[in-house]
Amino acid sequence: MNRVREVRLELGLTQRELSKIAKIRQAEISLIENDLKPNLSIPIAQRLAKALGKTMDYLFPY
Repeated sequence: MNRVREVRLELGLTQRELSKIAKIRQAEISLIENDLKPNLSIPIAQRLAKALGKTMDYLFPY
């Protein structure tokens, strides 16, 4: 389980808003939040972490 949805909601962002900030498709964010993307690339994880102001280790503790 990851913390992307939790942090996104704490920041008051929609998936669409996060997708624009992180330059990731909204559909991909949905897959990530629902743990349906098992092979998450490091560059995408880095962009999400930067956009959400957290570390990759915090967002993806597994």
